[in-house]
Amino acid sequence: MNPNNPLLKLEQVIASPHIGAGTRDTLNRVLHLAFQNILRVEQGDAPDFVVNGIHQPRRS
Repeated sequence: MNPNNPLLKLEQVIASPHIGAGTRDTLNRVLHLAFQNILRVEQGDAPDFVVNGIHQPRRS
């Protein structure tokens, strides 16, 4: 963000970096979901929350 942005001069605006959402609860949830997906794929199931179009685990 441009440090001269007029929004930064307003009292009712609080600017925080993207990491502002990085709470302990959020991290725990993300890790829990990630490990659940690892277990799903190990069992031959498709992972949840696919964002790259791969819906089935690769077979080796």
